[in-house]
Amino acid sequence: MFIGPNKFYLIALVIAIFLMYLTNHNFLQTIWIMFLTILTFHRGRIYPITVVLASYWNNSYDLTYNMEILFSDLIITLLIYGLISRKGTTALKINVPASFKYLVGSIICYITIAALSVANSQFFNTSIYFYIQLIKMIMIFFISIIMFSQKTTKQKSLQILYFITCLNAGLVIAQYLHGGPFGFAIEDMSSLYGWRTLEDPNLYRPGGLFSDPNISATMFVCSLPFLITNILNSKKNQLIFHWLVLGAALIALIITNSRTAWAVAFLIFLYFIKNIIVETKKHTSSRPFRYALVGLAICVGVFIIPIIKRVASLEGTFEIGGSGKYRLIHMNIGYQQTMKHLFGTGIGTFPYQMAFDFPINQVGVTPDIPHNFVAQVGSETGIFSIVSMCFIIIIVLSANKIRSNNKFEIKKYTLPIASLLILMQFYPWYANSKTMTWFWILLSLRYTLRLSHET
Repeated sequence: MFIGPNKFYLIALVIAIFLMYLTNHNFLQTIWIMFLTILTFHRGRIYPITVVLASYWNNSYDLTYNMEILFSDLIITLLIYGLISRKGTTALKINVPASFKYLVGSIICYITIAALSVANSQFFNTSIYFYIQLIKMIMIFFISIIMFSQKTTKQKSLQILYFITCLNAGLVIAQYLHGGPFGFAIEDMSSLYGWRTLEDPNLYRPGGLFSDPNISATMFVCSLPFLITNILNSKKNQLIFHWLVLGAALIALIITNSRTAWAVAFLIFLYFIKNIIVETKKHTSSRPFRYALVGLAICVGVFIIPIIKRVASLEGTFEIGGSGKYRLIHMNIGYQQTMKHLFGTGIGTFPYQMAFDFPINQVGVTPDIPHNFVAQVGSETGIFSIVSMCFIIIIVLSANKIRSNNKFEIKKYTLPIASLLILMQFYPWYANSKTMTWFWILLSLRYTLRLSHET
């Protein structure tokens, strides 16, 4: 994954798939594991496309977007081929529960409403590209359900996610100590010298595998339930390793200086501490629960000093030029657009519509993505698409049919989605292909848990 130019990267990818298949002898599982592995590295080719010329909105620069063609898209094509081939369909069998038709119906409604917004958009050529990306993510969602229904594939997939978390945590820490990116091919070099905050330009925030440290922070927060449950369920000889991984993830999370991510992580720790106290009372002789309780309490304490220091900078966040003020303005515009365009302006078109409807001299900020999931979905695809998305999430997270003696097993798959949904109200992740792809994969992981109890 440190291969530089795309030509050599593609050759390395083909060789890796071939070697994995020789050891695995399972075509679909090999392709799926490789897809998860390269998904985070976001390799491919980017084509900048101009949407709004500077002269059209009376400014000094054009409004553009980056059309991406990624190597992971090629892997998805191979997966689809494997699934529709005789070899793939006979290798995988999946039982369909009653809830599946409601899930499919809600998704069809969502993509149909989104299609209508695209058809009526004045930025049709731009919006159709983002609509294709949405269809791709829906396909990944259903493919993930099929793949996660196989126990061995699901276990190996979680191991890949574990590996990526370790790699990203180590890279964030290394970048912080180094004072910037190293220039590795796996690093996103969009921000060569790292991320700086509006309130404190001298504060360096390493992004690890990504140019935006908030993406890495989001990834660490979503991985916390998995890391903690690994500690609770691990054998004695594995405890030290799992604690080291959790510690590295926490240090990396602190280094990203993402205040919202810290707050959500703090809530996750409080949940586990509360429930571990209950379990400890039930099993007073159970050392793992007592050790986990003490360890998690220490982890929470580690947050105190950096949180106090970073929270102190909140004073300038909501002043003119602060990041909080900047986000609130775009969020407010998003809700105004939602009420003004009931059927949306077209998926992926918010910044371009904002350039026409809200001049800079009127709102005081340049066009950007609204840092709020609900505002962006509503403004781009209409208020009815919000309802459809809510139905999708409710169906996936419903636990009526799930019967498990281990409450942590359910929360292990539920808390990452809940955490990501909270963070999406403060970050523009709906417009980010990386985060939204992982969002649909997390949804499929959680729905597979329900699927296993309904069939």
